Amino acid sequence: MRIEEKELRFAITNAKELAEYHSSNYIGSDDPVKSADQLADICGQYLQKNISFKEHPISSESSAVKGFFVAYDDRYEIVLLSGLNNCWSRLVKAKELFHVVMDKEEYRNPSISELITQVTVTFPEIDGEPDAYAATELLTEIAAMEYLFPYKIRQTILKAATDGHKEVEYQEIAVRHKIPRVLVEKYMSTDYMTVLGKYEAALAN
Repeated sequence: MRIEEKELRFAITNAKELAEYHSSNYIGSDDPVKSADQLADICGQYLQKNISFKEHPISSESSAVKGFFVAYDDRYEIVLLSGLNNCWSRLVKAKELFHVVMDKEEYRNPSISELITQVTVTFPEIDGEPDAYAATELLTEIAAMEYLFPYKIRQTILKAATDGHKEVEYQEIAVRHKIPRVLVEKYMSTDYMTVLGKYEAALAN
């Protein structure tokens, strides 16, 4: 999936800025399990709009899209499909909150079936040319993972495993950070670490 550099930089910068605000304003911000509810408070303060969560009766089990947001003039509603466990609930809440923070008209798509079709393309494959609303699905996931499980932490864990000649304990990491294992493995993969590492280095300069 081809993503514009400026859009990826925008997503990562938002995640870092909100993480820094969280670190400065909340007790226990160094806990490996960041609160999605505290992130909602931060986003509400940032946007000066109320943000609420609701559960949809449709099951998340067989759905590629596990949540969505609804924008009103004065507020946002984030809707999560039913049946999400704690790890998925935290991830989906964070992802939808970044949808709210990064909200643009071209990112909105009323057709869930069309959205699902486009977002099944795997980043960082570069052949696909997704519409803006499909690209933002990946961008908000990247932002959510940067907030919940930052690149620097992933890099430190991988280095320790390499230096100690040990296997990476993905399940243990997923449990510690309360993030779905599939995403832990995805964002610690060589492809993702390489691509996102370029932006990490650029933003550090």
